[in-house]
Amino acid sequence: PLPAAETQSTRRPILELFAFLTVMALGGFGYTAFQLWQDTHQDALDTLTYINQQLAQSTRATFIKHETILRVVGEELLRVGTLEDPEAGRDIIEDIAKTDPGMVAFGLGRPDGQLLIISGVPPGKPLPNLLEHEASADSFRDALASPILQAGRPWFMQVFDDWVIPIRKTIRDAQGNPRAVMAAGYRITGGTTTWAELELPKDVGVGVLREDGYFQYIHFVTGSEPGPDRLEEIYGQAAGGALLASIRKNGGNQGAIRLDKSLTVDNLLVVYKRLPEYGIYTTAALPASTITDAFLADVAGPASLIGIYLVLAFIGYRYALRTQREHENNLTWLAHHDSLTGLPNRLLMRDRLEQALKTAQRNHHRVALFFIDIDRFKEINDTHGHAQGDALLQQVAARLLGVVRSGDTVARLGGDEFLMILPDIEDRETVEVLAQRVIGQFLQPIVVGSIEHRITTSIGVAIYPDDSHTVDEVQQHGDIALFEAKDRG
Repeated sequence: PLPAAETQSTRRPILELFAFLTVMALGGFGYTAFQLWQDTHQDALDTLTYINQQLAQSTRATFIKHETILRVVGEELLRVGTLEDPEAGRDIIEDIAKTDPGMVAFGLGRPDGQLLIISGVPPGKPLPNLLEHEASADSFRDALASPILQAGRPWFMQVFDDWVIPIRKTIRDAQGNPRAVMAAGYRITGGTTTWAELELPKDVGVGVLREDGYFQYIHFVTGSEPGPDRLEEIYGQAAGGALLASIRKNGGNQGAIRLDKSLTVDNLLVVYKRLPEYGIYTTAALPASTITDAFLADVAGPASLIGIYLVLAFIGYRYALRTQREHENNLTWLAHHDSLTGLPNRLLMRDRLEQALKTAQRNHHRVALFFIDIDRFKEINDTHGHAQGDALLQQVAARLLGVVRSGDTVARLGGDEFLMILPDIEDRETVEVLAQRVIGQFLQPIVVGSIEHRITTSIGVAIYPDDSHTVDEVQQHGDIALFEAKDRG
């Protein structure tokens, strides 16, 4: 066989090519996966940005619309003397309340916070002072100080048994002094708010966050409406404090942040936009798991292709190795065998002879060598052609193989010369018997095609250690014996 170092050197290019192509393929897949992840993340960011822009525009438009309504209704209530006689504006306030199913009530209050009239509340029923309630006091003061509509912190109104988003607009005289505060309340539940009417993609949630950390409104990612206890947790406390802190840490009037699972039920990508005139942030959120799922769906195709490639590349690599190994084995065989007869050549014969002599020396046995030459072979070649000669040599080789034992060797030295190595010989009588057996193999003619050849052979015999003690000596002795045999005819 070929030396191990030579074998490794011949197979290394195949391994290096496979490794190079695999690294290139994996590198290409890695780059593709990275680009897909960037694109998926950017798509999610673009979607959230668009939704949040819609939310911000809708919120601003809704506040402007309600501001106009509150101003017009408030001025009409003042015109009919509602400050002096609250029931004077009853018809006006009840009629306007019927125009919007999402509105739980309209009301008018004095600048000192005392509500004078509320739609749906019968005359004589005590009404609250908004400055005396923690949930409404700050936003009521903000409304008094602001020239535009202000939304208050959501609070639970006992009179309506529901959570309400209060909105307020101060009605002023010609000098800008507050005369009254027109108020209205939106139900958070029931899906009647303008925000609830937004068409949102699957898994996207939106929210309106106040600058005090309270949510003005929130539409959960799951889309399900929370129960009463959950509403208390959401709107009854500064549930958006962590989100607000992250937004302020990120900075700017708009941007994108990540909220980890320790702050929410899932890792979230959140896009925000500040509406400074109203002191609120609009937000749109998407779970990171949704982005990951979209990425995995996109990368499944390339991953399948790279998987198929790696399998096919490995199969090709193994096939190339097997082909290379077969080629090496074939080269090794050709280097040690005669291509015409398949018998060992001189190189392999010498190796076998060396091993046989060493074994014989160790076991105190004899080794016999038969140097065999076909008589008048040149005449056959010249008369019938080389094809006949080659076919004849192949049949001679087959007949010689039919004589030897399993441990014996038949080799072709070249031309019409053959050599038989016969180890484990006990005496010369055994050699004579084997020589006669060889001669007997050629008593019958050899037929090649339609031509019958009757051939004879000359045999030269050398015996180790009787005739010589080294490989070269025993071969030389055998050559001389063959020459003498041919000379005797």
